[in-house]
Amino acid sequence: GSFANLGQLNIGAGSKFSVGGPGVFTQTSGKTVVDGTLQAITLFINGGSLGGEGTVQAGIANAGSLSPGNSPGTLTVLGDFTQASTGILEMELGGTLSGTEYDYLNIQGAFHADGALLVTLINGFDPVGDENFNLLDWVAQSGAFAAIDLPQLRAGLSWDTSQLYSDGVLGVAGSAVPLPGSLWGFLTGLTAIFAKRKREKGGK
Repeated sequence: GSFANLGQLNIGAGSKFSVGGPGVFTQTSGKTVVDGTLQAITLFINGGSLGGEGTVQAGIANAGSLSPGNSPGTLTVLGDFTQASTGILEMELGGTLSGTEYDYLNIQGAFHADGALLVTLINGFDPVGDENFNLLDWVAQSGAFAAIDLPQLRAGLSWDTSQLYSDGVLGVAGSAVPLPGSLWGFLTGLTAIFAKRKREKGGK
């Protein structure tokens, strides 16, 4: 059979949603969140978004948006992942632990890249030099993103995409420019003033 989603589909942890027969799952709008298992032959994301931290037992054709995890987390694909020119792969970075503090897409098949890669920082995370983020893994890879949208880093740092298509790794290169001594002194003094006022207030 086939299944079409135009709204919200949540597959909870420990639950399984299967599409029998031809096994075609098509989403034209809305959102599918896979925290359990979604089983089909092919999953077409023609619109809306796919997310969650479960397992998709299907090949995925993404022309919409795919965002692993639940801010953040790991999504496992037991099949191929093909991203169309209109597709967006959204990855969040909130720390240095894969699948726990930043998003990870585990593809147990071939990965064809196209469309856009959108990376955002969450939870106040501020990357430093020499940090690496293993965003994706795959069995075979082809293609390239038409656009890569990366957040701004502190002065002196830059994003390193040299290992993106070989290892699925996004890195940070360089050293952050330290704050000028006068500004550092000002901020330190300001912190001390607030701390003193807080103590005085607490003593009343």
